Amino acid sequence: MEDAQEVQGINDRIQLSRAEQVLRRKVLEDLMAQGVTVVDPGNTYIDQGVVVGRDTIIQPMTFLLGKTRIGSGCSIGPGSKITDCVIGNNVDIQYSVVSESSMGDGTVVGPTLIFAREPYR
Repeated sequence: MEDAQEVQGINDRIQLSRAEQVLRRKVLEDLMAQGVTVVDPGNTYIDQGVVVGRDTIIQPMTFLLGKTRIGSGCSIGPGSKITDCVIGNNVDIQYSVVSESSMGDGTVVGPTLIFAREPYR
């Protein structure tokens, strides 16, 4: 192995957490090498096997899980959890939980903003 951390033993929850961190970092680095921008790798969680297109930006506190596939030129997050979805190109998803869904090119999802017409009394 090129990286000895990938074959370290796991005997307790601390070592399990460290091993998970190493593997998660590798997934993020592979995506960044392919042209994906990960704004805050320490606070971004992407499962192995998730596909993300070039020039997509992944914001902090984003979770991409399962068999998710995201096109190119997208903006995902912050604060989004996407599981088993197929997302087109140039999609913008913010502060959303999306599961087992498909989105076409140019779709915009979230956030929901509520404004009162008159000040709260």
